[in-house]
Amino acid sequence: MPRGDRTPEPIHGAFRLGEWVVEPDLNRITRNGETIHLELKVMALLVCLSCHGSRVVTRQQLIDEVWDGSYICDNTLTHAIAELRRAFGDDACESEYIETIHRRGYRLLKEVTDLEGRPSFGFGRPSPFRVLVDNRNIQLREGENLIGRLPGVSLCINSLQVSRHHARITVEDSTAFLEDLGSKNGTLLNDRPVRQREQLRDGDRIFLGEGVAALQFVKAVDFAPTDPPDLDTPTGPLMDA
Repeated sequence: MPRGDRTPEPIHGAFRLGEWVVEPDLNRITRNGETIHLELKVMALLVCLSCHGSRVVTRQQLIDEVWDGSYICDNTLTHAIAELRRAFGDDACESEYIETIHRRGYRLLKEVTDLEGRPSFGFGRPSPFRVLVDNRNIQLREGENLIGRLPGVSLCINSLQVSRHHARITVEDSTAFLEDLGSKNGTLLNDRPVRQREQLRDGDRIFLGEGVAALQFVKAVDFAPTDPPDLDTPTGPLMDA
């Protein structure tokens, strides 16, 4: 990627969606003094959609990212979307915020920006690096990939042994680095504690907390720098532990 290009950052804190301020940590949205509190999964759904900007997010991808691929009845996602629309005062027939794409999924119609109104991107360009955990194969993005327990981080792991913001993998110029973010139970790279920024190499294993989560870092040998625009890349919950 040319050095003059801006590397989009993942959404971690508060942001704007149209005229609304979204605060994931507090599970609330505000506008002109009006405050609406959202259920945890409804907020996670909003963050997931926002992380993909105006791109279509399939129903299955939303289930994988927000509900960790767990079995849910058909109406669970539909009900959560309806709750979001109700919060925004949106209309499914004449949508201003959330558009239904028939037989595919949903996408946001309002621009996602930071609190200063600058364009915000939910994800960077795909990188050649992946993280394997359980049966999941998660592609990392250029820039920061945050790992933790908080919904909306790049790699969300549902375990009390994992801190809200536990660690991060930063991809820079075809190189990936791992950092612990002062987590309560620590991060191990292979068999040693992560005390400072560590460069990752193909096959490295990352352990979060007291052996709760084991991630394997790999580099794809057949990576294509220009992935198709509809590439699905999970940015939500990975596992329960």
